[in-house]
Amino acid sequence: MVPVRGHDPRSAFTLMEVMVALAVSSLILGGVMTFLDMASKSLSGTASQTVVNQRAGNSSESIFRRVRFATSVSNSNDASGNTLRLGFDDDSSIDRNNDGKSYNDQDHYEVFQFQNGDGSDDTIADNSLIYRPREDQTNFIVFVSRNRPLTTNTFTILP
Repeated sequence: MVPVRGHDPRSAFTLMEVMVALAVSSLILGGVMTFLDMASKSLSGTASQTVVNQRAGNSSESIFRRVRFATSVSNSNDASGNTLRLGFDDDSSIDRNNDGKSYNDQDHYEVFQFQNGDGSDDTIADNSLIYRPREDQTNFIVFVSRNRPLTTNTFTILP
């Protein structure tokens, strides 16, 4: 080893230099960890919102598809506008209502309904969107459950 002029080969960092380096490193590492924590929370929130948006889009598409095939659309005399009632012609070759048009009968009805648990449409934690494939039966499909947020703006029925 070749000695460097003015440098003692046995010298090392002083305690003060080590403490300053440790403090600066800790501050930098703390800032990086805080940034990573906030970034992961933001990414998680974005992913959750994407899932909610996808479910809302799927629900809307299902409703639109059923409305296109319906022969009648009404709000089922629901003054709140939370019910959508669709009439369907099961056999378009038979004129059941004797109006001379075989394609516009209503052989069965399907219902989409917005429900809330506490009576307030403003709270989203307890809202649901259900679909009953046949109005005269009690079975139903939950499009958006109380566990997945839904606002009334997502399902508005105009009279």
